[in-house]
Amino acid sequence: MITQDIRRVETAAGHIFRAVRRAIGKVLLWFVIGLGVGGGAVEGVGVFNHGFSAGIQTPTLLTHIAAIAFGLVLAYAAALTTAVTEAIRALIEAGKDVEQGAVKLEKTVTGDLGNVASGGEGILGGVIKAVEQGAQRLEGR
Repeated sequence: MITQDIRRVETAAGHIFRAVRRAIGKVLLWFVIGLGVGGGAVEGVGVFNHGFSAGIQTPTLLTHIAAIAFGLVLAYAAALTTAVTEAIRALIEAGKDVEQGAVKLEKTVTGDLGNVASGGEGILGGVIKAVEQGAQRLEGR
């Protein structure tokens, strides 16, 4: 019984650690992607804003600051969305594991209950036999 409890704890801990590791990797990936897309978009607009007629001019310092700020905001939003999605996915997986465990427990309890309730082999059958033997002894007196 104790080893089964330890296995359940190990299984739950394993799910948690795998989910956290996967979530951290995805959050970092989407943070970098959001930073690149957001910053790149603002820098691109800055280049087009200066116009091509006078030759390509470099964007101003304000454009770079705006690109960094927008990139960070977009990166934060992407990372937070990914974190929430992974948390929901981990809860769904944990729920499925709990459901499987409950089904196994139900089968075990049903099987044990069948053994207890069956005639001569179960505890209930032994009690019934003892009562019958006691009644027969009383009748014999």
